Amino acid sequence: FSEEMKEARRVTDVLAGLFDEVHLVLGNHEGRYLRMLASPLFANHVLTELHRGADARWKALPYYYSHIESGGERFRVTHPKALSKYQSAWKLASKYHEHILMAHNHHLNYNFDISGRYYAIETGCCVDEARLPYAAQRDNTSYQHVLGAVIVRDGIPWLLHERVDWERLKKAA
Repeated sequence: FSEEMKEARRVTDVLAGLFDEVHLVLGNHEGRYLRMLASPLFANHVLTELHRGADARWKALPYYYSHIESGGERFRVTHPKALSKYQSAWKLASKYHEHILMAHNHHLNYNFDISGRYYAIETGCCVDEARLPYAAQRDNTSYQHVLGAVIVRDGIPWLLHERVDWERLKKAA
């Protein structure tokens, strides 16, 4: 746990230098940590552990989703409960009638809901699975984690992954 927190602090240091405001959306790992504390669900406990509790730029709410308003579009950033391996962003987009940026299943998928109106994006994950002791020490038949992230600018989501042509993307910015 201490090594994971050390790495998390290093990453939040980088984020703190890049953004004026950072919102923490809870996921299953943060939820597990908060349950371990045997206290009510206070997301600020996570920020305190990350040494971000006193930094007003960091916001944490006790929800597993948040919203981004960009270019007149509303995006739901969500980390849904794992009901099955087949959960998908397009189902959530159809249910909530808004664009979805979904984490938790570790898939990387850029799609639209069934109506074609809403983005339905599965964001991948920002961790090298081979470096996780619990994942690297035994074989499994689970899906491979796929590295990825999403940036939303002017209402347009940009899917980032290992095969992005970064030089071309810089020119488009």
